[in-house]
Amino acid sequence: MKKLLVVLITIVAETIALAIVSYITGWNLMDILFLGSIVIFGIVWLFYLSTHQSGNVMNAGIRGTTGFNGGEIKPFSFALTPVTIGMVVFIAGSLVVTLIHYASYF
Repeated sequence: MKKLLVVLITIVAETIALAIVSYITGWNLMDILFLGSIVIFGIVWLFYLSTHQSGNVMNAGIRGTTGFNGGEIKPFSFALTPVTIGMVVFIAGSLVVTLIHYASYF
């Protein structure tokens, strides 16, 4: 139940953030809905990647300078947390809504 609540809060937060951006820029919400959701997902993915990479660099530095094992260097894998599931659901939903809205142009 908690995970579903986190997924729903993520979807609502993304919608509000994109609505604020559309209001500030003066663009229609439909124009930035799909691409904005992909940008938000990309920012979160890059943050996870950067955090993981920084940890690996720190562990390699400790091992190289002191000889002690600072931790294992692991390959990056993107975990499916409730927040990322909410973002993926929002991307899929915004794609469907955008395709329905712009269907007359296809």
